[in-house]
Amino acid sequence: YSDRHCSICNLFRMVVHSDLPEADINFQGKHADEELQFYFHQHWIRMLWPLTKLILINALVLSIGYVLFLVLTIEDAAARRLLLTLFTAFFLITNFEFLIRFYRYLLYVIVVTDKKIHRIKKSLFMLDDHQSMDLWMLQDIFKCQHGLIQNILRFGTLILEAQETIIRIHFAPSVSEKYERLMHLREQARGKMGYIGGILKR
Repeated sequence: YSDRHCSICNLFRMVVHSDLPEADINFQGKHADEELQFYFHQHWIRMLWPLTKLILINALVLSIGYVLFLVLTIEDAAARRLLLTLFTAFFLITNFEFLIRFYRYLLYVIVVTDKKIHRIKKSLFMLDDHQSMDLWMLQDIFKCQHGLIQNILRFGTLILEAQETIIRIHFAPSVSEKYERLMHLREQARGKMGYIGGILKR
């Protein structure tokens, strides 16, 4: 549990301090000789609907509570306590659900080093996924932006293919920039492995 707790803390440091020096950033699965190039989370639009739903539900609960308790003034004390308990429970459940979604959003991180791409998905107890792919083994990199919203807000999907492994990164922010950087890093990694133009040179 301590290792898991430390890896989650490191991910939170990456969220809060986006300008940390490379040497100060560590994460589960990172090798000692890997150098961080960049990392990112999903686009903020991923949280737009959960936040909108939270605001609407809270506004509805507060409005109904105002009408029931201040306008209609229910006289039965037991009925007031029951309604207050139900409203409080509903309010807490709704906000707790949003916190869980927000927590998972923060702990879904894509980390790109000079050698690998790491896709890290974590939650406090239920989820601990880590998928890695060597940059030099990448055969194809695809960028998908469909629709007006994705093109205006500059997010989309990155599809990384290496032999029989495929990594799909949805809601990638500034997807065109990420695509170009991945293409450049792949060529650098292949050069270090002795590949030139995709062909191994001995």
